[in-house]
Amino acid sequence: MPLYQGLRDPWFGTPGAWNVKQCPNRGCGLLWLDPMPLEADLAQAYQGYYTHDDAPYLARILRRGVSRLIQDAYLAARYGYADRLRWRWQQPLGALLYLNLWHRPDLDFLVMHLPARSGGHLLEIGCGSGQMLGTLQALGWNVRGVDFDAEAAAHARRKGVSVDVGNVEEQGYPADHFDAVALNHVIEHVYDPQRVLQECHRILKPGGMLVLVTPNADSWGHRICRGQWRSLEPPRHLRVFRRRGLSTLTRAVGFRTMSAFTSSRESNGTFLDSYACRRTGRGMRGRRASVGLRLWARGMQLAEALLLNVRPDAGEEIVLLCEK
Repeated sequence: MPLYQGLRDPWFGTPGAWNVKQCPNRGCGLLWLDPMPLEADLAQAYQGYYTHDDAPYLARILRRGVSRLIQDAYLAARYGYADRLRWRWQQPLGALLYLNLWHRPDLDFLVMHLPARSGGHLLEIGCGSGQMLGTLQALGWNVRGVDFDAEAAAHARRKGVSVDVGNVEEQGYPADHFDAVALNHVIEHVYDPQRVLQECHRILKPGGMLVLVTPNADSWGHRICRGQWRSLEPPRHLRVFRRRGLSTLTRAVGFRTMSAFTSSRESNGTFLDSYACRRTGRGMRGRRASVGLRLWARGMQLAEALLLNVRPDAGEEIVLLCEK
């Protein structure tokens, strides 16, 4: 059924107006563009897209001094990256990060929710400029990326990360090869999600792990911002899922769900961008928000993190961890 009509792209200026429909089945609740752009035309929506840039994401997360000691202790305790510990007394510091509702989800995302596996083979589909793969390579993974954007792939290769250009189905990776496959904010962009997930299942080893992170159509931010919600992002986001619907899709191609939850990690930026879109008709890209607006967005992020205790599906992102 129709949900929004005449949406425009206030973030990257792609021409056109777009309609969004919603599946009436609450167990699905999928949002999708109707009509969708032609698959052959999708590349035009990514001119100047931020995967071309080395955004300061890692600089914001990977802190210095005592904060760095705390986060290294957290990665060791939570995910087994024990080589991050420099001193034995450092280990109890990791518990402090469990109290930090802002920074902890960033670190979980940084390692793609993957436990340590020295020498394990990891593929990131839609790796962009390779920032996260570079980090996981330093943590002992054998990493590879694939991205349809040749310019983003060139950025990644300069970091020493192996990246193939094109769709994952075109690469001919061997069956039962990877220990983990990650799609971070990718499944909402692909033309045929089931086909991509089937390929992920084929190339994963038995017992291998699939990591999916994607915007959540059931989020608190969407309920508040409606058609100005940042994560609608027409026309690049062809579909926006709900947790139950995405779990059903992965099970249909043969995966077993290990964990499915939502996170408030993206809430701060989502609320900033959505507010700017509502007030000015364009997002925050290239602009700096006022101190008051930044404090408001942080407050909304904290509120959403607390809301997750009573509404587990309220987070801005779905995180789905599956096993072959």
